[in-house]
Amino acid sequence: MGRESCTEQGVMGRIFRACIVGIALFVLRSLLIRPVWNQSTKESKKTARIKHRKPLSHAFSCAAQRKIDLTVAESCLKLTSPNIQLVYPDDAEEHFEEIHIALAMFLQDENHKIHSAANFKGPWLENVWISHFEELYYGDNGPSSPCLFEIFGPFVPIFIPWVDLWVHNEWQYPEELPKLLRSVLRPNVPYITVSQSDDGFPGRSSLLTHESLPNLLVLSAGGYGHVPIPLIKQSEERRNDKIPVPERSLLLSYVGSLSHAPDELREKVNEQLEKWSMESSPQSPVKGELSYQYYYGEDWRDIMTDSRFSLTPRGFGRTAYHVVETWQMGLIPIQVYSDVPWMPYSNLLNEIAFVTDFAHLKETIAHLQSLSDEDIQLMEERIVSMRDSHFSMSGVMQQIQQFMTNQNSDLVCQELPETPRGVEFDSFE
Repeated sequence: MGRESCTEQGVMGRIFRACIVGIALFVLRSLLIRPVWNQSTKESKKTARIKHRKPLSHAFSCAAQRKIDLTVAESCLKLTSPNIQLVYPDDAEEHFEEIHIALAMFLQDENHKIHSAANFKGPWLENVWISHFEELYYGDNGPSSPCLFEIFGPFVPIFIPWVDLWVHNEWQYPEELPKLLRSVLRPNVPYITVSQSDDGFPGRSSLLTHESLPNLLVLSAGGYGHVPIPLIKQSEERRNDKIPVPERSLLLSYVGSLSHAPDELREKVNEQLEKWSMESSPQSPVKGELSYQYYYGEDWRDIMTDSRFSLTPRGFGRTAYHVVETWQMGLIPIQVYSDVPWMPYSNLLNEIAFVTDFAHLKETIAHLQSLSDEDIQLMEERIVSMRDSHFSMSGVMQQIQQFMTNQNSDLVCQELPETPRGVEFDSFE
């Protein structure tokens, strides 16, 4: 056998061994990341959930005092499904327990693993929604224990940590979840859940769609649902008091990634603003000096602090974490959307933000230039006054409860967008 053949065999042997090692690492990674749902685990989770439930006498007591106003559920869901008919179940408490016992293997418990992303380890909005409202409902099992409708209004809540399940199962739901969920939900009961996913609660599953579950109202932080809620991760300190508005050197800045958004929206916005900032001729579409800076690095908070306005264009989903980060800092976000704006508190937006698409960016910039320092200070004061009540985890939970019980929440329902992200369902930018 010649030297060349030996060399080829040696190379092929190394490739074969590398493949074996790669496969072994993949299998090991899958075992470490993916939850193990064997029969023993399923039964133990169900048993724990059964023990967790309230006594039957509580359900009888709640049924006797129940008077349900379906207005908030009907008015919201009919924006998308005009012919929907809703009925609050006579056995609401029992039905709630039935659902969560059936789905016990997928629920958030003391052993639940929260996913990490974007330099944040949680708890995420979905996790806080579950822990906060489970504590409200189960925390007091005494004589004054609340009924389901006293906390959730006309809705039966669904406490599934959608994104955690999706991420830990390698970017898809566990096979049993969609089938179990659809089998236990009823066609005319108003349900409610929270989703932070860019793709909404369906998670790209053909078995979980809004069309198949039109009575499930989704409070969406990611951009696909019925009610926009703030997309929150870490909490930011207030910074608008660090540099007075007249002393800030920038009119506008953007400190996020230029990628992720569909159709290169972020790149196009940044390119246009940089072009305008270099133009000073009478023919420039933006009048006067435009002081704009793009920055991507560790000192992003300092750049924002030195800016009158902060650009927060949409990302992979219809919104971005940067919107709430800006509000928490007491600053004014300029949100650039593509197909559908997805901003919480739409009835208050003219007081706390500016929203535009790319086609109207020029007019928006011109308007920003026309605002006085006093105008900007007033907007920032309004934002600061809402910081705890609207832009914190606890504030959002309070807004959600007020929405469910129809008690002056600033959350606003809107029609379900036509597609999850405004682009092809399976497209990744």
